[in-house]
Amino acid sequence: MTVPAPTAASSPNGSTSPLGALNPVSVTRWVYLMAGGLIAMAAACMIFIGVTASAEADRHALSGEKQLFAEAIQRNHIRMSRAQLARAHSSEAVAQVEDRFDPAFVRDRLLRPLWREAELESSFLIAPDGTLLASSERNEVHFERRRLTANDPLSVLAAQQRRALVRAWPKSGGPEEGPLPQIWSDDTASYSFALVNGAPSLLSAVAIETVTGGSARSPERTTVLISARVIDASFLDALQGELPFPDVSFRLTDTPSSHQTHVQVQDASGVAFGYFHWNGAKPGPKILRMIGPLIVVMGLALAVSSVLVARRIGRLSRALEESEAANRRLALHDPLTGLANRFQFTALLDEALSDCASRPIALFGCDLDRFKAVNDRFGHAAGDLVIQSVAERLAAVTADQGTVARIGGDEFVILVALGGTASYRQADGSPGLSKAERTHLQDLADRLIAAVDQPVMLACGDRVSVGLSIGIAVAPLCGMRDTDLIAAADAALYGAKDSGRGCAVFFDDRSAQRAEASTATHASPPRGSDSTPRRTGTG
Repeated sequence: MTVPAPTAASSPNGSTSPLGALNPVSVTRWVYLMAGGLIAMAAACMIFIGVTASAEADRHALSGEKQLFAEAIQRNHIRMSRAQLARAHSSEAVAQVEDRFDPAFVRDRLLRPLWREAELESSFLIAPDGTLLASSERNEVHFERRRLTANDPLSVLAAQQRRALVRAWPKSGGPEEGPLPQIWSDDTASYSFALVNGAPSLLSAVAIETVTGGSARSPERTTVLISARVIDASFLDALQGELPFPDVSFRLTDTPSSHQTHVQVQDASGVAFGYFHWNGAKPGPKILRMIGPLIVVMGLALAVSSVLVARRIGRLSRALEESEAANRRLALHDPLTGLANRFQFTALLDEALSDCASRPIALFGCDLDRFKAVNDRFGHAAGDLVIQSVAERLAAVTADQGTVARIGGDEFVILVALGGTASYRQADGSPGLSKAERTHLQDLADRLIAAVDQPVMLACGDRVSVGLSIGIAVAPLCGMRDTDLIAAADAALYGAKDSGRGCAVFFDDRSAQRAEASTATHASPPRGSDSTPRRTGTG
């Protein structure tokens, strides 16, 4: 059974290397995911900005259109009030209406001219007590007096006009202090919307001037002139000519189509009266159409950039992985032969010894014979070539039976796993190698020696031969600590050297006394061993 070497993603002690988890594919995938997220976020932000800008543009356009519409309505109000003031703001009007009521003057000099000159379809004279003094419809004038109700639109607008006069009255005094100042202007006219003779109309109210000689009436006692302009096709066409947006219309109910803008108008009581509609500008969709291609272009640009970045990061991560693998291999393998080095061998031995009570192991200590002569004669390059050739042969013979490591110049070790506790028994049942297991180890050692004994062709064309001596120690028989097992293998190796080299020797703990005597005379004493080798093979 093979004792495995540490994998590329693990350190010799079995822990996982942080860089072992680095996967270029997963890194690239994460980059793509992050880029996709950024693209989605950027697109969402741009869509949000586009929608917000679109809504703001529509709001701004609507606000501008409503302002233009309000100004257009105000201009119509002013034209109406000026036409009224031209007739009502005169001492003659005061004398013929306020002082004494002259129907002929009211008909011919006041009401009919408002229709003929200003096209105000209807006009009304409202007395201070709310009595309708006169009314006109186009060129027809009626003098049927009647009392208006308090909630009649005409009565409400007349009261509103009188309140406007009170607000404009001088704060420091009243009628006794002098004539009414020149306050009659567009600013003191009152406006509203109402149904007049069944037709929706724009109303304007002004007061008949109350200055008479050197005295003046109170604003509450003024007669009010109200005129109406019907909101018909003619009025809408004229209004349309003053506005930059098309299809202006008026409805008493709010039923606009989905693409129309509307504005509400109120009567004199502040109640909703009707709605003007038009096809307003909608710059928002145009903005969205402009931003849409930009979003697509930016999305494609981000996508292309993310692909390029992902590729670059993928290449960098692969290079990093390859560099880490190379560094890891250098840390765990001998650079000359590619075999496991001392660091990896120590880790493997510690791991195997931790379980050797149930899974015995054998350690082969190997040393080359006649290698120094080759190195001295042919140089270090030739020596390196011999070391490489020997490493290849040892690895080829051992194959999957064990792990070969180079721990020094011409020193190799081989860690072999035995079959199990059942094979770790002698014939009498005592602990030790069984005959079959010993034969198996001996056969492996003989094949290793034979393979190394083959000549090596040097670059210069010469052939050289080296030999191999092997010392074999078994755990737990020789100990369960690495120092004990290595010392036993060293002692057995020295026994092989003393026996003529080119052979394999098993360490036998029952030969301890002979080992002590043998190692005492050896030039290089065994490392940590108190046992002597016993020769069990021939070389």
